Amino acid sequence: MIFLEYGNASAPTILMIHGMGMTAEGSFGYAVEQLKDRYHILLTCLDGYDDSGSTFISIQDQAEKIAAYLKSNYDGKVYAVLGMSMGGIIAIELLCKHPVKAEKLILDSGYMKPWKIAKPMAHIVANGFMKLKDGKADIFTKSGMKMVMGFCFRPEDLYSSATKETIYNSEYACLTYPLPDITPLTDTEMSYWYGSKEPFMIGGMKRLKAMLPQMKTVCFGDYGHGEVMLLHPEQYINALIDVLDR
Repeated sequence: MIFLEYGNASAPTILMIHGMGMTAEGSFGYAVEQLKDRYHILLTCLDGYDDSGSTFISIQDQAEKIAAYLKSNYDGKVYAVLGMSMGGIIAIELLCKHPVKAEKLILDSGYMKPWKIAKPMAHIVANGFMKLKDGKADIFTKSGMKMVMGFCFRPEDLYSSATKETIYNSEYACLTYPLPDITPLTDTEMSYWYGSKEPFMIGGMKRLKAMLPQMKTVCFGDYGHGEVMLLHPEQYINALIDVLDR
């Protein structure tokens, strides 16, 4: 795992955790450019997506490594955490099971309920992602992803060196993650972002909202999973600034 830091080290720190199949800079590069003069940005390059030859193992493993880094360098405290998809699940694990504190937590969608058919689904998704990142996806792969997620990632959106093992482990981890005791999040200002075309993420939002009524929910509009972040970065950064500055 690699950490990248930008901006003024004395400013409030925002921890950003990217999603499955992606990279930290590819996901949050625009946000870094817009925020680095006002905030200190800490990007987490997850195992399997960090050019070190590592392999993604589990949500729990990633949260432990981030917690250790934050304890050593930030006394376990940051101003805000932004987790995109799988990154949001890692953020929940981080804040609920480790002595890490954040005033604000932003979840950019994400599965929040275990699937009964996790293994076969993880294999299907891993095969599809490998084809997509290599530019070899057929119409069935693209239409399938768009049907399930509301948006089909482009090759340039994905980490070209990700292995099938890393992608499978990532998807399986998301599909089998059991929500922990979320009591530690009670006093955290939380926001959940989603698009109307990602039904599984909407299900995750409703589950969390039932447990954390104070959580704010923001529907970006008629978009799919990751679409606003990748194709409409101005809208994404405006929503982020709105949360950070209030």
